[in-house]
Amino acid sequence: MCASNPVVLRTKVLKWLGIGGSSWYYRAVVAEQRRRPGPKRTPLQERLIAEVRATAERYPMWGYKRLAVVCRRDGIQVSNKQVYRILRELGLLQKPKSRIAELYQAARLFDLLPQRPNDLWQADVTYIHIPGHGWWYAVTVIDCFSRYLLGLHLTSSYAAAGVNKAWWRHDRHG
Repeated sequence: MCASNPVVLRTKVLKWLGIGGSSWYYRAVVAEQRRRPGPKRTPLQERLIAEVRATAERYPMWGYKRLAVVCRRDGIQVSNKQVYRILRELGLLQKPKSRIAELYQAARLFDLLPQRPNDLWQADVTYIHIPGHGWWYAVTVIDCFSRYLLGLHLTSSYAAAGVNKAWWRHDRHG
């Protein structure tokens, strides 16, 4: 650009004003003129909606894909998309379960929680350094409900026999 030709590019002006180029060319569309791309949706039959709703009420924890399979096995001519659309309109869609590993594992561990004593036991091995004697292993058996120590065995070898001895000690004295 030189002083004799003061032509300024539109993109530079828009950039200087902080306006995006696509905003300059945007034309608002009236709501009545908007339409989804592709063919118009076919209206769903009331009978089909009722049958899918009945199936969803029979199996409330199932997702739309599994419900579509059950509907087809029952002789209802329906696609996965139709079942999804019906469940979405009725507000019956299931929320997807979390895929985060920590949440999934916590949910699975909740199923393992003991309800009474002797429901779930846990064995543990702890390394203990005893000066002059080297490394020894404390093998413990714990009741997860009451948190009581059920068995304890101190051994110099890291073998399954130590767990068995801790178990037998509990079994004899417990």
